[in-house]
Amino acid sequence: MLRVIILALFTIQIISSCASTPKATNYNHLGNYLLDKREYKEATNAYSESLNSAKTDQEKATAMYGLGRANGYLCNFKESENWFLKAIQLQEQLPDNPNISTWLTQDYLELARLYYDNEFYSQSTVYFEKAIPLVEKLEIEQEDPIGYANVLEDYGVALNKLNRISEHKVITNKIDTLRSQNTGRKAGFEITRFNQGC
Repeated sequence: MLRVIILALFTIQIISSCASTPKATNYNHLGNYLLDKREYKEATNAYSESLNSAKTDQEKATAMYGLGRANGYLCNFKESENWFLKAIQLQEQLPDNPNISTWLTQDYLELARLYYDNEFYSQSTVYFEKAIPLVEKLEIEQEDPIGYANVLEDYGVALNKLNRISEHKVITNKIDTLRSQNTGRKAGFEITRFNQGC
């Protein structure tokens, strides 16, 4: 069951069923549905309602994460960044357990991608470097090697842009290995870019 939860979270689907406030959970589910439909403005409204209804720090962090994503897709970079940072700050203060590690992983990856898509490569690498050890600890490499390779590709490009050549080569070798050892497999996680239409 834990592997199923981890994989679902890696595909950047918020597991809000763990929330203890039905109203917050329902609004979060609605936000997720609207986000999938690319109705981003409506999704921000739903996540805002989820945040207003939240009773626990985890519920608040989940809503903030949703607000980060929706605002990112609306090209509201500063608002998106702010919500992701708030979600991360809350998550980092919660007691450590497998779910917290998984939620933190998705927070780090989404903020890294927001920075990457907006060409803030230095900031992007900071959050990729926070996320990657957690991803490997959660064994995502075995669950979705091609999806993981695609995530590493963004990190590798960012390293190259920053002239961190030796680190770039290490990541490139890792990507090549993942892809060559998993020929024919497709990514379970498909990246959604934040800078579409911005």
